Amino acid sequence: MLDIPLLLHLRYEYSTSTNENLYNFRQYLPWKFANWRKFSGLSSTNAHERFSLEPELSLINELFSINTKDVETIFEKLKLNGSDFALKQLSILEKMSPTSLKLTFEQIKRGKNLNLKDCLIMEYRLVQNVMNGHDFFEGVRAVLVDKDNKPQWKPNSLKNVSDKEIEQYFEKPSSNEDLQLI
Repeated sequence: MLDIPLLLHLRYEYSTSTNENLYNFRQYLPWKFANWRKFSGLSSTNAHERFSLEPELSLINELFSINTKDVETIFEKLKLNGSDFALKQLSILEKMSPTSLKLTFEQIKRGKNLNLKDCLIMEYRLVQNVMNGHDFFEGVRAVLVDKDNKPQWKPNSLKNVSDKEIEQYFEKPSSNEDLQLI
């Protein structure tokens, strides 16, 4: 049975997104809801089954730390680490849009200090501006339309994606309409 008073308590106790509160919430939530998930039918997996990436969590935290300077540094860390896991992640990331990689990295950095309203506005702006760009449609073409899995990203490398270009994705859309929240 879902514990509504508990959820309300958690909502208010952890309503600010400080690192400490998020850490405490993440530690508390799996313990409290392990049995609820098991019996609710929402999960077909055993509640005591290990998370598949659990053995890699310390490596993930090290390689993808939010304190990392930029995406290029993440690539360097992955290469230097050289483990099978790191090289597999590098191979996956090298196929992705350089612009999208930098946008996502910047979005995570900015979002960690924003409240929900400002995060939603940021997300809205990003989606609107990405839809005016090249890479989203190129990715759709390469994967869903032509199915050649050979996207031609513009720009085609991380070094060619400027900070100025990334900054423009976070600005109000060219329609000058912004997300209006109540």
